[in-house]
Amino acid sequence: PFSLTAAEPLLAGMSLGVTGMAAAFKELAGCGQVELTAVAVSGGYRISGSIRWASNLYHDSLLVTAAAADDGAKVIVALPLSSPGVT
Repeated sequence: PFSLTAAEPLLAGMSLGVTGMAAAFKELAGCGQVELTAVAVSGGYRISGSIRWASNLYHDSLLVTAAAADDGAKVIVALPLSSPGVT
């Protein structure tokens, strides 16, 4: 699976991990909502939106965050911050 491939540098100790889960935790507590959206595309999801707070954002880090899918489901996303389109 792609998520395991994305995590290989983290698991090998070659990159840092970054969590952007604050919005997901707030949604679970009933006092916020997930800020990112996930639209299903061939082979996965296209993620859009902004994360209001995360730390240790190095170009070679792996970000783990949550997104709200267009069908109402929530997905956990792990992606390298060096991925195309991530700013």
